[in-house]
Amino acid sequence: RFLYVQTIFRLLVVHDTNMGASLTCYESSNWDSHLNVSKPYAPADDGKVTHDMTGPLSHYFVSSGHNSYLTSDQLVGDAGVTTIIECLKASCRVIELDVYNAVKKEEGPVCKHGGTFTKPVSARACIQAIKQYGFQKSPYPIIVTIESHINADNQLAFVDILKSELGDMLFIPPPGTITTWASPEELKKKVLIRANTNKAIPELQALVYIANSKFKTYTEMNAKEEVTSSSIGESKMMKLSAPFVKALATPAAIAAITRTQSGSFITRGATAEAEQEEKRFQKALEEARTKSQKEGKQLVLDDDDEEGVGADLQGIAALKDVYEYAARHLMRVYPAGWRVHSSNADPCRAWIMGASFAALNWQYWDKPLWTNEGKFMDNGGCGYVRKPDWMINPHPDGLPSRVPRTLAVTVYSAHKPQGWSCLCAKDDLFVQVEIKGMPQDFCKQVTHTAQDSGRLVVDTMYEFKIMFPEMAVLMFQLKDEDVDTDDVLGYCAMSVANLATGEFKLNLKNHHKKVLPDTWLKVKLEWLDKAGKAAPRSDGAATTATAATAAVTANSSTPNPLANIPVSTPAPGTKN
Repeated sequence: RFLYVQTIFRLLVVHDTNMGASLTCYESSNWDSHLNVSKPYAPADDGKVTHDMTGPLSHYFVSSGHNSYLTSDQLVGDAGVTTIIECLKASCRVIELDVYNAVKKEEGPVCKHGGTFTKPVSARACIQAIKQYGFQKSPYPIIVTIESHINADNQLAFVDILKSELGDMLFIPPPGTITTWASPEELKKKVLIRANTNKAIPELQALVYIANSKFKTYTEMNAKEEVTSSSIGESKMMKLSAPFVKALATPAAIAAITRTQSGSFITRGATAEAEQEEKRFQKALEEARTKSQKEGKQLVLDDDDEEGVGADLQGIAALKDVYEYAARHLMRVYPAGWRVHSSNADPCRAWIMGASFAALNWQYWDKPLWTNEGKFMDNGGCGYVRKPDWMINPHPDGLPSRVPRTLAVTVYSAHKPQGWSCLCAKDDLFVQVEIKGMPQDFCKQVTHTAQDSGRLVVDTMYEFKIMFPEMAVLMFQLKDEDVDTDDVLGYCAMSVANLATGEFKLNLKNHHKKVLPDTWLKVKLEWLDKAGKAAPRSDGAATTATAATAAVTANSSTPNPLANIPVSTPAPGTKN
């Protein structure tokens, strides 16, 4: 009887993989013909800082956080230092704190999400976490964005916290007008304060190195003598970049590619994901409103202007003006207020407009954070990536003319354990390979599906035409094919800028940033051409660019920012 019960138990045992559900019979026999491929992936720079770090701060993309004191959602969750610590351990260099008056004077100022039911955490505890963990993974400066809601007495208390806790780590800016930022190299092991100084007392103003400022046009800001910083909400950035993305994108960049069961391809975009997010938002919002009414409080979702000095953009005169602004000043893009579940927008939309800070919610490890992880694998993973020269010193036409390079990605095989139970369906595995970056480089390709199996044999090469590899991220996703939405079982993201070539066994991570046991993908990465070729100005290229820019002009009353920018065509053999 004991053996009988034990046998039944083994048939029912659940193998928890944290991503996707799989209850299946154990698979045996030899199947992988690439047993020799076992080398784990490491970037070509071998974890070393290779970029010039002596330029001003505005010449770099910086790994950035949003509402860093929150540990879960943006409405009713807890606050604490967990997210701050995890950010810093991953070389995130921008921490955001919303500081409010002390509940009890002796406890000092607190950090909380105003107008919601999130619990507060001591501002001192947050600063202590920054001091303890700030420079364990990277020596380059930490920028603390302060959204201040505190009165004069609490500002004095907060100043004391900064000075007493950080000591020599706290950067004290020189007096007078700042006309250019110091470099990451000069600011090593320093904590910089970024804040709105309009209502700050002199003692706090004296600590602010990066002052926030509101503006209406890029031309106006480019004429300023002093350097400054401004924040742009996600919704405004989407509107701002839409003409640029639409004009430069291939069809694959406008709508995501999704494979049907029959093997054909359709453009479905992110509709299903957006609908699910909207349903979760509406449910959470209704629950929060009900709670607020019972407690006689008002629920507030800050969206368009977090800091009271956000950018009031009126359109773009030229792409060159955008890049000139971003090369001198520090642009920050933050998530929309409706992202109450701590989700994120694609940071590529901020980066292609030159924004130094694409602020992300690090509370939940979603796809935009995977993209951020891949991006900042570049330059030794130090949290700072130097912007391309064409973005620092922009050409009158906006973007340089280039011949795309061809990246060949050979997918050999993939594996995911399926457990021991024979009572439920197995995974239907396939791999999605994706390039994210500049609009003309965006492309997705997928493999065939292995039905009812944790073993996928592909042995197929996929080509990607990449015009701006210095801006690109290569992402692999192992998926389970479903009728409605395909489940992501594991991922691996890497920077194309410092891409290593060769054969690799990629150990995949889950939604909690944990490496999954015995879940992997074997690939070969190689360039099929040499870098550095200049693109000839052909009549065909000019015609394509003219057609794209004409579409922008026809749908916009603002001046056309995209004149004479080359538009790439889809790579041969890709499924767009």
